[in-house]
Amino acid sequence: MESVFYLNPSADSSQKETFGFPSRNSPPQIQAMQDFEKRLLHMIEKIKFRTVNCKFQHKLSSDIQENIMKSDKLLVPTDKTSNFYKMDTQSYNDLLKKNITKTYKKVTPDTADSIELKAKDITKKLHLDGRINTTAKREAFITLKDHKPNFANNPTCRLINPAKSEIGKISKQLLECINTALVSKLKLNQWENTKAVLAWFTGIQHKELHSFIALDVVEFYPSISIDLLAAALEFASKHVTICDDERHIILQAKSSLLYNSGEPWSKRTSIKPLRCDHGQFRWRRIM
Repeated sequence: MESVFYLNPSADSSQKETFGFPSRNSPPQIQAMQDFEKRLLHMIEKIKFRTVNCKFQHKLSSDIQENIMKSDKLLVPTDKTSNFYKMDTQSYNDLLKKNITKTYKKVTPDTADSIELKAKDITKKLHLDGRINTTAKREAFITLKDHKPNFANNPTCRLINPAKSEIGKISKQLLECINTALVSKLKLNQWENTKAVLAWFTGIQHKELHSFIALDVVEFYPSISIDLLAAALEFASKHVTICDDERHIILQAKSSLLYNSGEPWSKRTSIKPLRCDHGQFRWRRIM
């Protein structure tokens, strides 16, 4: 696409806010590149392959056929390691259902249609309806937390919901702008990466006189209810400007669904905000 504007400097190259969503339009073919493209395709057509006798590849192929393809077990990945665990289908489905019903409730298909219609109105208003697709109804799945204590007797999981609305990408960028402005306005110390933490730690004088408190937040994301999000936006709006359209997009992105066996599930609205008690987070002094 850049070459089109390079060869046609007078072409309109004005940019509009697309929030990173790619265009579905294809750039026109460049006449000067046609011979090069044909020769490149001809090179690919002339590639020849030869048989390679590799013991490792034969062993890998044998393991795939015998231990994976012919197995009646599911291979379930872990959350923070590269391990895989074999599980029978019934045990996996029971574990998945347990994690879903803990924070989600079943809703009617009309709820999904209503959410999609509201998302469609937002994309039209932002002139992004030609770039954003309808939310795909991808099935939820779990990963195992084998780094947790007592994993063998009481396995815990991370519930993954791949059916995320594209509106969430817009909301994320809006929230990042709001958060950056808020941190700058209130002079807060917020780290975004390990390098920033190390720089802050290096600058601390007389470290022996200081202590750390480590917080292990339990079920952080399920605890972010609509009321808590609205309260956070209300607080931020006292220090930075948040227009009604931005607030509407952020709250709409919260209305996401999870799919299991084709049925839609929504987060429970009765979840209370984070509290400073043992049911919400654990803390320990480590230094």
